[in-house]
Amino acid sequence: MTIPPKQPPNAIMPWMIGSTNEHEKDISYLLNESHVSEWISPEILNSYEAPPAPMGGVRYRYNFKSNSVEFAGHLKVTNATTGTVAFVIVQPFWPSYDISFITDVSAGSTFYIARIYIIAATGEVIVFWPEGAA
Repeated sequence: MTIPPKQPPNAIMPWMIGSTNEHEKDISYLLNESHVSEWISPEILNSYEAPPAPMGGVRYRYNFKSNSVEFAGHLKVTNATTGTVAFVIVQPFWPSYDISFITDVSAGSTFYIARIYIIAATGEVIVFWPEGAA
């Protein structure tokens, strides 16, 4: 908030009202139009890799309205070991409870079903796929 220029007392009120209206627009934009964070491309760990183009690498963002993490992209597991940490979600976007869901992972030109397990206490994202599949 900027400090108003020196003005007679009766001119301060219109300045304050105008300033409040500007901030309401900012708040409205944040709450209604941009309710998600920017996409974050995490540092990939433990021999996981981003797949080659045209598939995009894994990324995530935080949805403030639903209070949840959203994921996009793919993860290549050819050189990785099942049950290891693929990446870590940055704080403050850690979920409030552990989350598990099913998706697929790439092993070259083949895809396998995988379980993604997110540990709320650390933000670690662990990937499980059938042993020996990749």
